[in-house]
Amino acid sequence: MIVDRSELEPIVKGKQTEVHLRPGASQHPPQPNTFQAIQGAVGKRATCTVHIDSVRPEKGGYVVAFHLAEDVPARLLGKSGGYTTDSRYAMPDGEGGVEPEAVNEETQDRITAEAKDRARNARKRLRQDQNLLAMEDRVRAYQREAAHKRIDIGKEMRTFDKLKLRGKDPANQVHVIRRKLDDHEDRRAA
Repeated sequence: MIVDRSELEPIVKGKQTEVHLRPGASQHPPQPNTFQAIQGAVGKRATCTVHIDSVRPEKGGYVVAFHLAEDVPARLLGKSGGYTTDSRYAMPDGEGGVEPEAVNEETQDRITAEAKDRARNARKRLRQDQNLLAMEDRVRAYQREAAHKRIDIGKEMRTFDKLKLRGKDPANQVHVIRRKLDDHEDRRAA
């Protein structure tokens, strides 16, 4: 959790137990009953770890109430990837120390879950787009067939277009168009 540098010392000494945070691209509200590393700026070493007691919305952001966490081993970025609590296996930070974790475990789990959801939704949209493209290719072929056979499918095409505009699946309407073309063939053959 990134806090104003002027608040670091009172937090570390246990004199300050609340902070007002503004949401930003790099900072989301922490979840209650989790542990958070306190940093003075993005990319800076964590100065302490706190236990989040509550989070409440307030104008322009939210207020986080917490207390110092005493016996929480710091998670450090590992040399070979991942995290470690043993400083011997941690990545050096270039200042003679070790690099702290970028985010806590709960936040990382949330970020991972959100990324999986985004990927799953992207795959679903891609499949829908591919199905719609194949469907539109069939519809264009049906339009050419209808024009060649002089069959009016204008009403069916308007319904197809309306369904697409509303974001609904027009697959059933494609079948309606195909049936109309087939029915016309059956009537001519009889």
